[in-house]
Amino acid sequence: MIILLVLVFGAIVGIIAFAVKGSGYGLWWDIMLGIVGSIIASFVMTAAYILNRFGRADVIGFNWYSMVIGTIGALTVIYGAWLYNRANLI
Repeated sequence: MIILLVLVFGAIVGIIAFAVKGSGYGLWWDIMLGIVGSIIASFVMTAAYILNRFGRADVIGFNWYSMVIGTIGALTVIYGAWLYNRANLI
């Protein structure tokens, strides 16, 4: 169930990123990049226990911490794809 929430939230971030700027690859790729970024960021933050200093190590789940981390990860991956696409066009 928790993984499903991460997937859905990554897809939502991908759709929002496509509406704002997008990576240049299209809606489906932005959704996929959002999902990948959200999953990677959630697992990295959970493995590193970075939020444990603040008393919150529960990154994977449906809470504010997981939404912020998922958004940052998804937007980072989408922005990286946009930079890669832009570098190949020049």
